[in-house]
Amino acid sequence: MPAAGAVLTTPPERIELHFNERVQLTALRLRRVGGEEIPLPRRAIRAATAETIALPPLAPGEYRAEWRIISQDGHPVGGVIPFRIEPSRSP
Repeated sequence: MPAAGAVLTTPPERIELHFNERVQLTALRLRRVGGEEIPLPRRAIRAATAETIALPPLAPGEYRAEWRIISQDGHPVGGVIPFRIEPSRSP
């Protein structure tokens, strides 16, 4: 969460990652497309099937959440979740 390719009308308060086995999330970066990396809170690396990371307030724009894990069999795996926040519309 948010889903890959999501177009949101309100900024997400968190990123949730869910896996079908216990993995170790070794990296999560949030980048504004064409801009800077958004600092995220540090967390301990632990084996889990889900991770929830609180987000700071985000402005409208396009973002990429880039993650890396180590699977139970020791293989590194990564992915990207692109999403966009639309500007609020005034009536």
